[in-house]
Parts: sequence; C-alpha cells; structure tokens
Amino acid sequence: MQRWQIATPLSGCFSPRINYAGRPFWCAFDYHVVNEPTLDRLMVVASQAATEPTLIWFPQLRAGMEACWQQLANDGVLFVGVCITIEHIATHPIDTTAQGCQYYGSAFLAWLFREHAYISSP
Repeated sequence: MQRWQIATPLSGCFSPRINYAGRPFWCAFDYHVVNEPTLDRLMVVASQAATEPTLIWFPQLRAGMEACWQQLANDGVLFVGVCITIEHIATHPIDTTAQGCQYYGSAFLAWLFREHAYISSP
C-alpha cells in the first residue's frame, strides 16, 4: 500500500458551489489541517471552541471524511498523519442536511488528497 500525507499545514473555508439535480443541500466549514507523523490514519476533531450548530452537524461531516478515507484505503492508498480540526460549520435552516454534510466531508477529503498530498512511501 502507498502511504500518503500532507506537506504543509492548511487552514481555510471549504465551501464549494455544486449544482445538484434535485433538492440541493449545503454546508460550509472552516478547517485547520496539520501533519501528525505518529498517526497511522485520519483524525477529525471539532474545535474546543465549536458552537452548538457545529457540534450538531460535526458527526455527519466526520462520517463523510472517514468514508472517503476508507475508500482510499480500499484502493490501496493510506492517507496517514492527517489531523483535521473543524473550527466552525456554517448551516442553512433548510438546505443543511445529514446527507449534505456527509457529502461535503467526503468531497473535502478527496480535495485535500488530490491537491495537497504526496507519497511518503511506496
């Protein structure tokens, strides 16, 4: 299995604009990502300063990231040493759903891997 990790710490807001067919869902979140070389898998945590809306939707966001991580592992890629802290989740009273948060979590990890990961060992 190939081991991949991120090169440098990252912070930002993940809020892609996606045109869906059917009922839309929406989520946006502030994140901070660091490389933790001692981790042998993905770690996703909520900030200690997280507000109630963030804590409500955090489990679904994390589940999406973990599902993407598992799919990468099933494909022979170990994305290791990645610690993601979710600082804040912005929500919409109608369009933020569990399915949407899972989708955005998965899309975020796929983006992180595609744009910021490198092979640390073959």
